[in-house]
Amino acid sequence: MEIRRPGYWTVHPTFSNNVRVTGNTIVTEGHNTDGCDPDSSWNVYIEGNTFSTGDDCIAIKAGKDWSGRKVNISTQNVLVERNVFKQGHGVSIGSETSGWVRNITIRDSVLEGTNLAVRIKSMRGRGGGVEDVLYENLRGWTKSGVELTLNYEKGAPPTNASATPEFRRITVKNVSIRVDDSA
Repeated sequence: MEIRRPGYWTVHPTFSNNVRVTGNTIVTEGHNTDGCDPDSSWNVYIEGNTFSTGDDCIAIKAGKDWSGRKVNISTQNVLVERNVFKQGHGVSIGSETSGWVRNITIRDSVLEGTNLAVRIKSMRGRGGGVEDVLYENLRGWTKSGVELTLNYEKGAPPTNASATPEFRRITVKNVSIRVDDSA
């Protein structure tokens, strides 16, 4: 299936189990036009797609801020493999991490001019976090390599410890990219 020019997050499975997103071409432009955003979902398989987006090609999420902490449903057991990522931010995790993002594998994919190869983002107030992630066997060219940030939106108000996200056990293995920031 080919999907072109949606208005917002294109494919957004939420509170879902046994999700398969395979064999699609998703082409978007503009802010918040992500390609595929599994959110508070488990057992997700994303394979054989081509993404060219105005934002995150894929953004793996698990609830936002206070409401996400209250619902507290994690995204877990996600396998992303054999995809092509063109324009956009590549495969991001976050910034919505309130219910935790766990057991994620991104592997065996090609980057053709994305902004980043590896991107994990969250911020104060979100809570939860990201753990047990493997980025493996990615190849191609990007504008930058790796970005991990707990300060995604600068100027966030102070918060308590329960709303401060954590990153744990993140592995980047056999990622072979050429960085070309002129593109």
